[in-house]
Amino acid sequence: MGFLEEEGSWNLSFSGAGFLGLYHVGVTHCLRQRAPRLLQGARRFYGSSSGALNAVSIVCGKSVGGNNLPFADCPSTITVSPFHGTVDICPQSTSANLHELNAFNASYQISTENFFLGFICLVSPNPEVVADSCRQGYLDALRFLERRGLTKEPVLWTLVSKEPPTPGDGGWDAGCDQHQKGGLSLNWKVPHVQVKDVPNFEQLSPELEAALKKACKRDRSLWARFCRSGPGQVLTYMLLPCTLPFEYIYFRSRRLVVWLPDVPADLWWMQGLLRSVAHKVYSRTKAQLLGPISPLATGVPETSPL
Repeated sequence: MGFLEEEGSWNLSFSGAGFLGLYHVGVTHCLRQRAPRLLQGARRFYGSSSGALNAVSIVCGKSVGGNNLPFADCPSTITVSPFHGTVDICPQSTSANLHELNAFNASYQISTENFFLGFICLVSPNPEVVADSCRQGYLDALRFLERRGLTKEPVLWTLVSKEPPTPGDGGWDAGCDQHQKGGLSLNWKVPHVQVKDVPNFEQLSPELEAALKKACKRDRSLWARFCRSGPGQVLTYMLLPCTLPFEYIYFRSRRLVVWLPDVPADLWWMQGLLRSVAHKVYSRTKAQLLGPISPLATGVPETSPL
């Protein structure tokens, strides 16, 4: 990670994540809050699928090449993925399995946790699961920053113990491995903290926690609770053939009502377009039918030179 010493010498790459795309939001929020230099000084942003949306949001300043992790083989790219693997910012697996699967330009650990993440990546999970993925992204990004000495204090140590270990115990300073090129300290003793280990996530990021709680807030009415229950979901799927046509007509009618004020302008534009097309067709047809006029066709005798 010596390339982090020179401004504008690094990139950021976000993998495809499907419904786990909020993991990238947690990572981005942590970097923006605790290490804005990594976002402001990045040369390029890469992304695939939902990761591309997150990259675009960073470039546009909004809060939110290779089929799944673009440019992962570039040594100056900080890679991000919500799956357990060997990228820079990712969850750390608790499985002892060392086997990996190399696919889609990325490396994935073969574990039950990754199988579960792959399933909820394709199938829409509960809002609480997506919120925990966002929180985990924040924690993993914070671990990345603390391992490379890019934060001022060891925040993760305060979550697992009252104070970080002293240098003599092989902790914050003793676990540092100095790079010869860039002089960055790599501290591999930084603990891996999971969401379940943080009972009060608000102390890390009040803004992010408030937004997640607001997004996970559910309607407490009796009808809403019945629709979320098992019998309610079964009844919803059974009535789908009957309700789908009415929903289609309802939403099409809403779009028609919204389009009505723009109808005159659209019709005027279509009229001008049709006139232009008709004029071109008429000109080409006339040119093909008439063509150059031959002297024999007009009855004028052809004169030969003396």
